[in-house]
Amino acid sequence: MNTDAINNLVEEADALDPNSRLLRMFEIEPLIAAAADSPEKHRAFARVYAALGRYQTALTHFQTTSNRKDSQDRADFAYLKNLAEHYGDDKQPTERPLPVTAELKAALPQFKYCPDPLASGIFRTQEKAVSCDCCGRDTQVFYTHPFYSCGDIDALCPECIASGRAAEAFEGAFVIRHHVSQAISKAQQDELCLRTPSYSSWQEAQWADHCGDYCAFVGYADWEDLERQGIAEGIEWLDFQPEPEDRPYIRNGGSMVGCLFRCLHCGQHVLHVDLD
Repeated sequence: MNTDAINNLVEEADALDPNSRLLRMFEIEPLIAAAADSPEKHRAFARVYAALGRYQTALTHFQTTSNRKDSQDRADFAYLKNLAEHYGDDKQPTERPLPVTAELKAALPQFKYCPDPLASGIFRTQEKAVSCDCCGRDTQVFYTHPFYSCGDIDALCPECIASGRAAEAFEGAFVIRHHVSQAISKAQQDELCLRTPSYSSWQEAQWADHCGDYCAFVGYADWEDLERQGIAEGIEWLDFQPEPEDRPYIRNGGSMVGCLFRCLHCGQHVLHVDLD
């Protein structure tokens, strides 16, 4: 396998939704392993193992080829080094995910403020079922965090979130109420904070609002993707607005993560920048 083929494999995987991306990383790992040794192979391995939660292994591969004079390489090295020091290769064992199909999506309950929790990477899937900490049933689609409560949870099924059973049973919330607009009705606040799965963030999650209602979470966003889709030019910023020269560093999995929202009423996109 030549250099271009290796790069194409990883680029194509990175363009997929989070669950499909993880599944593809499992599939391309042995293909990259069979390729001749090269700097591009080590860079590809670094991206694959980072996606699989094997941060120390990813860092080891990246160190063999990184250019300390390159600002992006320095940022990527610092990011992987931080994860490797905190989690090593054991952040949580990564099981092989399920393919995301129309049938799988159709079986999920509806979430007003998170309309596609599989595509946005909020729900995880895996072939090996886990037990829901709320109802005790086995599920292959589940949620792990964030969940602010007096007790620890490992996994919650979509049904227990949508019904409000999980928030009630654990006296918890998925979004901290005082971090969202208080100008919106309590009923809508309850829908968001108690019955909507939230995104994982470096800081505590912020939730955009627009046209008198909370927005829908679209997913984690790379600035280059937003430019390619024609969204970047008209975007509104939730709070922090990076300087134009820094915006290319907004990317999923980096130190400056874009969290994209869309207004349910007018369609305006709003971007929250989450900093480590």
